[in-house]
Amino acid sequence: MKQALCVNLSALESVGLNTEVNTIQYIDISTITEDQYSYKDRAIVDDVNNVAEASLTPQILGYAVIRVMTATDIWYMVYRRPDKGNETRLHGLNSIGFGGHVEPVDAAVNTLGTLKEALKREIEEEVGLVIDLPLIHFSGVIYDTSNDVGKVHVGLVSIIDINLEELVNVKPSEETGSIEMYNTESLFTNKEQFESWSQIIITALEN
Repeated sequence: MKQALCVNLSALESVGLNTEVNTIQYIDISTITEDQYSYKDRAIVDDVNNVAEASLTPQILGYAVIRVMTATDIWYMVYRRPDKGNETRLHGLNSIGFGGHVEPVDAAVNTLGTLKEALKREIEEEVGLVIDLPLIHFSGVIYDTSNDVGKVHVGLVSIIDINLEELVNVKPSEETGSIEMYNTESLFTNKEQFESWSQIIITALEN
């Protein structure tokens, strides 16, 4: 049975997470102690009938925004979530976030290292890009209680810049399907077509 890394919601609140706002929050998770994290069976924490309990220990995962900066604009990698996979509530929605659940195989010296290893693995699996660990920095936290998916997941946002030449190495997977490049204006214009976490990030880009 697949497992995912979870974190005690109370630990996030202790370092400043406000569960009443659906925005990117800039808090320091590095001070959360190791005993506040645990692996749980995904079949249990993803159960739509178990949202209230699962929200007390949401699954924590990296959410990488991959962008290419040119002389005239900033371009973002975008994909549409396929109509398959475990999370049916996200099917058919656009996303600018690459990443996924943290699994025991990602274990590193500490939890922050584990989170980075997991995001590195997920990016390589989803788009074929090999990202050096020093390039992965978590710049914000998303906890969106406006829907049941958001209540049981916490996203660690990482902005990753790649060179235009690196796009030739992109290899879409079954999870991402075809990948498009949206400039900033296109993100703003089509924001309603994106999943909630992506909408939160796009809103932050607008402000």
